[in-house]
Amino acid sequence: SVRKEYERVLPANHVVTSRFVLCRWDLKKHPLMLVMWVLSYLRSVVLVLQLIRRYQIDVIYGNNSTDIPILAAVRRWKPELKNVSHIHDMLETDSMMGKYFMGHAQSLDHIIVPSKANKEYLAGLMKGSVPITVAYNSVPLLSASLDSAVLQKSGQGEHAEYQIAMVGTIAERKDPMAFLRI
Repeated sequence: SVRKEYERVLPANHVVTSRFVLCRWDLKKHPLMLVMWVLSYLRSVVLVLQLIRRYQIDVIYGNNSTDIPILAAVRRWKPELKNVSHIHDMLETDSMMGKYFMGHAQSLDHIIVPSKANKEYLAGLMKGSVPITVAYNSVPLLSASLDSAVLQKSGQGEHAEYQIAMVGTIAERKDPMAFLRI
């Protein structure tokens, strides 16, 4: 249903989905899942890079902390691309995603979190290296956060239009429709 809603308002072929999802499995207890994680990671990065090239994307928005590895990898290949990560949870420092986040947070341009406590926690982990905005999943605040994370395109003035792509799950609990409302 979410995909159909996106297809209703976006141009043809602008909605691309993949069943490859980065996981949060405890890879120490399930080492074979590491192979699945690496395959899904590589597949996702290649797919995102293809979409960026095809649609000339300026900003990539990840709506889940598990998208951070994709945002960081894409940044290495396309350093001019701006990226915004919406992190919904507290990343434990001993978890796979928490360790990855601490090592790659500097590759993000902006972080959006749903609570003040989350902001303070992540700011402590990163030592203030990336701007963080509390949005409570509210569309006006989220929109302002995206605006503040994007630098003006040269020669286009303050009303520049940007091509923005969302990478992440389209599960209802993540409120993917907020991206369309923005």
